[in-house]
Order: sequence, then structure tokens, then C-alpha cells
Amino acid sequence: MLGLDAERVTVVIDGAAREVALEGGRGVVALSPGGHEVRVIAGDAAAFVRAELAMERPYVTREDGPLRLELRGDSGRAGDVAALELSVRAEREVASPVIDLALPAGIDADEALLGALRRAGSVVHAEAREPGVVRVTLAPMAAGTETILPLPLRWSVRGTLRGLAAVAYPAGDPGAMTVLPSRELAIDAR
Repeated sequence: MLGLDAERVTVVIDGAAREVALEGGRGVVALSPGGHEVRVIAGDAAAFVRAELAMERPYVTREDGPLRLELRGDSGRAGDVAALELSVRAEREVASPVIDLALPAGIDADEALLGALRRAGSVVHAEAREPGVVRVTLAPMAAGTETILPLPLRWSVRGTLRGLAAVAYPAGDPGAMTVLPSRELAIDAR
């Protein structure tokens, strides 16, 4: 939820009220699975509420959407920075492409990663999401165009890791998605 004028709001979930502090205008409330009745009380202040559903399911290859994804480069070694990039190609015009990227164990969506993504030419917004996901919103893409997202991941662990699944979809039509499944990454010691 985004409190435009408030520092805190009251969230009533299934009749139970609780205070939620807003940091930078945002507050997050986790809900248990199942149906809920939710009300947000902001007093005299204005508030914008957005609900999102996060489901933990295996990433299965899917190419129903207008965007194509390809992971390229070298994952590198423990202690080094990976030379990876995610290619996003539009097969038709997409007004507001969104990419959700699942990070492998040992990788945080820190300011170095988010900053590198935000500096990519077509990135409008990049933010860390829970759990272990980065969401990137791109500028409109014309048919046949490609955007490259740098992934300078610094490996703090070694071994075989699983991750870097990606889901791409138009913001206005999240069901038209392309899914790049997670992969095994062999991270050796230097």
C-alpha cells in the first residue's frame, strides 16, 4: 500500500485491526493463503492500495507472451562478478514490459545490482521484491527490438546453485507471459 499523505495506516484483515508504519510511503502486509476481507483506514489522509499475489511454484518454460528471454554470458567463480546478461526481445509492440527475475541463493538484490539494472538504457524502474525476486519495468518496446539487462551478480558462495528464472509479460496483460525456467549454475572456487 502507498500512503500518499500518511505515516501509518490501520489495516483491518478479517475484522482484526493492526497498525502498519509506512516507510517511504510504503507498507507491506503479508496474508496467509485463502480468501480475506481487507480494509485500509488512513484517517483523513489519502492512500493507494495495491494487492499482489506471490505463488511459489516451479518455473516451467512458457512462450505465450510477446516477449522472448535469453540468458547469456559466463556465471564466473565464487568471489567474482558474473558476466551475465538477460536479453529481452519484443515480437510485437509492448507498452510496458515487466520482467520478474528470481535470484539464486547467496545473491541479494543490493544497490549494486539494482543500480546496474537502473542504468540500462530502457529500464524505467527496478526494485527488489520478496522473496528473492527483482522486478524490472522497461520503456515501451517496438516489435523486433531488444533490451539487454546486465546481471553483475557477485557470488558469495560456491557449489551448484539454482536460480535466474525469469518471467516477462506486458503490465496490462500478465497472463501473456514468457517463462525462462531456473537453471543450475556451477560456481567454483577461484
